[in-house]
Amino acid sequence: MEVPPNTPSPDDEYYAKLTKGKKVKVVNIPGKGKAMIAVKDVEEGGIIVEDHALVCTQDASDRVAGIPCCAHTLASFETPEGVFKRLRKKHDVPNMPELEAYQKAEGRTPCPCEFAKQGCPMSFVNPKIREKADKEWHYKLCKGRMTPSQAEAYDYLENKSWKQGGVDYSDSFHLTLHAIARIIAGSRNSSVKEAWYPYDILAWAPWDELAVVWTLKKKKTTPTTIVNNYLECLYNVFGKTDCEFIGLDFKRLSRLLGAIQLNAQERSPESPFGRYLVWLEEEQIPNGLLGNKFDWRSSEPTDISNKLYYSSRGQGVYRVHSVTNHSCNPNAEVAYTENMDEGIYMLAKRPIKAGDEVTISYVDEVENEPREKRQKYLLRNYRFSCTCLRCENEK
Repeated sequence: MEVPPNTPSPDDEYYAKLTKGKKVKVVNIPGKGKAMIAVKDVEEGGIIVEDHALVCTQDASDRVAGIPCCAHTLASFETPEGVFKRLRKKHDVPNMPELEAYQKAEGRTPCPCEFAKQGCPMSFVNPKIREKADKEWHYKLCKGRMTPSQAEAYDYLENKSWKQGGVDYSDSFHLTLHAIARIIAGSRNSSVKEAWYPYDILAWAPWDELAVVWTLKKKKTTPTTIVNNYLECLYNVFGKTDCEFIGLDFKRLSRLLGAIQLNAQERSPESPFGRYLVWLEEEQIPNGLLGNKFDWRSSEPTDISNKLYYSSRGQGVYRVHSVTNHSCNPNAEVAYTENMDEGIYMLAKRPIKAGDEVTISYVDEVENEPREKRQKYLLRNYRFSCTCLRCENEK
């Protein structure tokens, strides 16, 4: 695909630093906006770029279910046995050969917050990550360091279902909570402008306007009321001084909510159970049957749901990945890093030549549907009409 000439952008230096030495660059295409362009050939299945989260959080449903994970990297703390017990409560846990050896090889033991005894429930993969999280955001969301009124407000935000017109936005609102914590912490380490900058350059639209489009049914509570209520909650959690210091008001918050809603990437990395299966195969450990029906070497379990292959799910916003445009016939897809952190890979679905635009699909739910249905989905959820080659050919 031939890409039009790049138009200089104030963000060029920022993205140049992020992509230095990588196989891609970020450009500004007239009439289209930011785009990811390959600067080297990438073979099918090859890694195009690895990206780490600007902000990430565990999904609300998994937090409520108590699925343990690192609060910073989202790495799961479940054991293969624990995954099975959680999902298959009525079944006996099958024999799991060399389980202790696998867990030793994984080397993942929760490292509690230093204020755990004071009430903070968060854990991290190791002391180094705990220290990194504390510097970047955790000290602003550590219940062990909150006043009773702040802790009460935080619990309210954690447990509230942020719904509007039949749509649940809880994951986006929780991700925004963590973004605000990072912005407050970042403003203390640099400046308010620099702390907001990575979020300000994301594609965005005011959330109170987006929510009107996304509403499934009429409700008395308006999106404007929702944002105002959420803003009040944030003031209760972080305090008036910090919120005013970063200039957090209705307009700022609605923009940030909209940016996160439009740019958040779902994360469903492989569970410890699935990784255990891979480890057994790699170690060539004789195993035979699990229970009476489950063969470790079977690619499709006969009596265990596919949910066993997923543990803690989450949401993340990524600096480089967020500029990747949509195509109904994309040449790239998202995968998860082997170290089970919050990072993602972008993999080539087919050979990509230097100069090609890298694209992904925004329409996984309707990717096999006719053009009209895909266009309706994109217009409703992302506010644009697709002009990719597939859509043009299907006119």
